[in-house]
Amino acid sequence: MPIALLNDLHPDYRLGLWRIEESVPWFEHGLWLDDAERAQLHLLKDSRKIEFLAVRQVLHILTGQEKRHPLQKDAWGKPFLPDSAYFVSLSHSNGMAAAMMAIQPVGIDIQHIVEKTERVVPKFMRIDEQASLSEYFRLPHIHVYWSAKEALYKAYGRKQLDFCRHLFIEPFAYQPQGGMLRGYIHKEGSPPIFYDLQYLPWEDYMLVWAIENRIP
Repeated sequence: MPIALLNDLHPDYRLGLWRIEESVPWFEHGLWLDDAERAQLHLLKDSRKIEFLAVRQVLHILTGQEKRHPLQKDAWGKPFLPDSAYFVSLSHSNGMAAAMMAIQPVGIDIQHIVEKTERVVPKFMRIDEQASLSEYFRLPHIHVYWSAKEALYKAYGRKQLDFCRHLFIEPFAYQPQGGMLRGYIHKEGSPPIFYDLQYLPWEDYMLVWAIENRIP
């Protein structure tokens, strides 16, 4: 069932969360899919099917439209709504689904906070980012960095990014209530693309979203 529709965060974007408690038939009964989406759904196993359907359910609610428009993907695999001025992004993790739509390129990521993420820190965090980690809130702080880079990756949407070499999060002090931060993507031979990010701890999850801002 939907647990939060955070439409009042900013006039330029909408964000929604859904705790997945329903079955695949429940979603299929109320969510119209086109032939391409049904073909994708057919290839997925049960848990992935529910996540596939749940993020589309959240996004449809955010549009505020009675008739659902099918979600499509561009040549890079980035989802978009045809005939819409909004950019969209989707995420799911351990029974939670999240969706976002904005008038600028956007990325959203939700992660279940788990101890094992600590083991892969060197694979996605730079040395200066690691040095900023809180002594008392180390694990959620790590998950902000992880989700922030996932959000940047999704907002960029053209893949071919290395999380340490190309995705930069300006080191920040972790706040248990959530907060703002800045990040940017910089590939060799291209100017950096800057993003405003916000993080929000939600129960035992970390939610982060990124909005493109080309003004450094």
